[in-house]
Amino acid sequence: MDKQKRNTKSKQMIMSVLSNASSALCHEEIEGQLPEKMDRVTIYRILQGFCEDGKVHKIIGENGKTYYALCHNCLAGNHNDKHLHFRCLKCKTISCIDEPLTIPKLPSGYSISDVACLITGYCPKCLVQMKTIPVILLLFFVQFNLFAQYQIKVADKETKQAVVDADVYFLDSKTGTTTDETGFFSVNTKNSTILVQISAMGYSTFLGTLMLPNESTVYLEPS
Repeated sequence: MDKQKRNTKSKQMIMSVLSNASSALCHEEIEGQLPEKMDRVTIYRILQGFCEDGKVHKIIGENGKTYYALCHNCLAGNHNDKHLHFRCLKCKTISCIDEPLTIPKLPSGYSISDVACLITGYCPKCLVQMKTIPVILLLFFVQFNLFAQYQIKVADKETKQAVVDADVYFLDSKTGTTTDETGFFSVNTKNSTILVQISAMGYSTFLGTLMLPNESTVYLEPS
């Protein structure tokens, strides 16, 4: 492939990247999206040529880095699409805003060679995300806090001593647990009542509904 054909193909690849981009791209981003390896100097020269031909315009970001975007209705050596550019502080993209720049009248003795305006803020997509995340966190927090944990003690009705290793069965959720060495068991629920069955060796089985959080102790009758 001769030099002219290689140059044409390189221009086509770079123009394709810029045409498919949803925002302005810097040199490194263009290089990273090319389907084939290309020399950085070649990329720079092609971009400079595009700018001179009125196909691409430059945007200087607040960080001093140069970005490139397609022109609309510009001519070689005459960029007539002066418009606003927007830099998102979250996703870091630079977008062209189709609003013409109002060029101020300068005092006598000044000569304008170029006009540029870069606005910083948050793009619509990032704004939605920023508004959605707190709502999701709030819903999670509310849902999490709907479930309260209760500590309930099982004790001998006569001696008031703790009943250890009693079998506790929750009929609503069909799950179970046992009392610990202090006679307590835990229950996580958003309800104000639980239907529970408690049994232990030497005691009559308890079957009843506990009112939470008022009933914090269940007394078992010795059998």
